[in-house]
Amino acid sequence: MVKLLSLNVKGSNSPIKRKLILTELKKQHADIALLQETHHANDEVWRLRDRNYPYYFYASNRKKKAGVAILFNKTSTFQLRRKEVDPNGRYIILEGTLEGVQIVIANLYAPNVRQIHFLQKVLNKVASYQNQKVILGGDFNMALSQLRDTMRPHSTLPNKEATLCSQNFRKLIRKALLLDIWRIKHPTQKQYTFYSHPHKTFSRIDYFLISPKLKIGPQINSDHDLIHIDIRIPDLPSRQWT
Repeated sequence: MVKLLSLNVKGSNSPIKRKLILTELKKQHADIALLQETHHANDEVWRLRDRNYPYYFYASNRKKKAGVAILFNKTSTFQLRRKEVDPNGRYIILEGTLEGVQIVIANLYAPNVRQIHFLQKVLNKVASYQNQKVILGGDFNMALSQLRDTMRPHSTLPNKEATLCSQNFRKLIRKALLLDIWRIKHPTQKQYTFYSHPHKTFSRIDYFLISPKLKIGPQINSDHDLIHIDIRIPDLPSRQWT
């Protein structure tokens, strides 16, 4: 069993916050952690590791904005073959082997505008790794369904732009043969990972696309909830699922 965790940390430049993050990863027994909004420059990312998570890959922004990282536990068997790094710190894609199985692990932090254009770009890159098993996780900054994945004041309805964005999001992942496994496991349940204070809305915008046993975990010093999945490597689903 391999446990993957994803969390938008909203910055990790504070030594105290880094310690909290790494302590939580250990507490959660995470084998692999996908972190978004690390806010590190290239020469600072080394700080986001410790003896329990000594192996890491990152995409950073020199302006200390955005930033994503993938951390591996000291016991991880992951062997890197190839990686793609976004110079703007929005995504990182790793290809390698895990427990002897070829796999692609991608972590993204989508912008809050033109999300569909961004996701299409990432999915095109992921698709270039043909016949690979794929785990795509992170903060997508949009909901798959305005009906099931958002909650807003009773007097308001989703605008046309948000509705169209969700529709296109679903079309993209269907075309990419990726599954929102949490929704498959919980077809009618409403659970949210983000709260917008200005808009007073709850939404589920943090995802793992394709993986079994997705659970929503506790919040740690962030406005995004931690999410994690457990994977049995011999049974890892492939991109050929329908």
